[in-house]
Amino acid sequence: MEVIPRVVVKEFKYSGVEKIPCKAGLDLFMHTYPKGEYTHIELYKLVFRGLLVQEANSSSLLLLEPGTRIKVKCHPWKTYCKWHNGPLDREDNPL
Repeated sequence: MEVIPRVVVKEFKYSGVEKIPCKAGLDLFMHTYPKGEYTHIELYKLVFRGLLVQEANSSSLLLLEPGTRIKVKCHPWKTYCKWHNGPLDREDNPL
């Protein structure tokens, strides 16, 4: 089956809050920032979910998850327009 890669699917997962010393503004350069002042930042983990692909000559989409084995076709390959919005067997008219 020939497929056209469309989108890399990623997900941000909340993983908690971290308390860090608050160093900002002029105090940062003069090393006079008050002791004991903290700010809280949210931590997120970026998770790769897979590659969304479109079957050639079809409008159906598939999610290829991590661990899926694929074969990359070498020359000669077909080139598809990134912004093509019609059937792949017909010339696209962007206007």
